[in-house]
Amino acid sequence: MRMKLGDWFRVVQLLKTGGGAGHDALLEKAWNAIGDYYADRQKWQNAVSYYLQGRNQERLAHCYYNGLENLVLSLPENSPLLGTIGGMFVTVGMCEQAVLAYVKLERDVTRLKHEVEVRNKENERGEE
Repeated sequence: MRMKLGDWFRVVQLLKTGGGAGHDALLEKAWNAIGDYYADRQKWQNAVSYYLQGRNQERLAHCYYNGLENLVLSLPENSPLLGTIGGMFVTVGMCEQAVLAYVKLERDVTRLKHEVEVRNKENERGEE
């Protein structure tokens, strides 16, 4: 009943108190649903803890990258960490986020565009 209502917090509580032995798949589903709840509200740290318990690597990666985007916004201009994070974004093809980091780093935008174009061409060749 609680699952149909989407009350995943209560589902976890019931599984834990009721000796949830043999309900591992259901518990993972509940953890992931709670992670979704927090991710929908952009509470990435909370979502991460539930996705870890639900063993959901795909959603974890999404949370981590959203966390990096927020970190870029909070870092001071010209922080060396901006270049590192910008490189991470370029590596996975998140070009808009990379540009934001590099612009905040006040890096040469022409050079950045070239790096992004090269990376995109490499990714396109790898997909073929």
